[in-house]
Amino acid sequence: MSESWYRQPTLEGTLVRLEPLTMEHAPGLLAAVDDAEAIFRWTSVIIEELADAEAFVRAALDDSDRLPYAIVDIRTNSVVGTTSYYGIDPAHRKLVIGYTWLSRAAQGTGVNAESKLLLLRRAFEELGA
Repeated sequence: MSESWYRQPTLEGTLVRLEPLTMEHAPGLLAAVDDAEAIFRWTSVIIEELADAEAFVRAALDDSDRLPYAIVDIRTNSVVGTTSYYGIDPAHRKLVIGYTWLSRAAQGTGVNAESKLLLLRRAFEELGA
């Protein structure tokens, strides 16, 4: 049962598709940074060039306690940000959603709300969190 907590299926709604993050998403993440100062103001992340985006993806993938997703806008098929499950604890049926950032253009459009709904639905309905 606990292995299902570490599976990372693609999750799709009406606005977004959450795809397991891969190095192939790095250029899209860089393109999503349309206002670095505003997007990363309260984080330790900064993405200004492709090498930064690649380092961000590498760090997310190397974190054994994290399942990172690329947030893809279905209408444009473009990456608009990222979000993750982390703090995964199947024994206590809990996990955390975070490490989220979105392009300024995607903020306030329902993209974040639907991303969280997809993650919460999987957590509660499929995993029994």
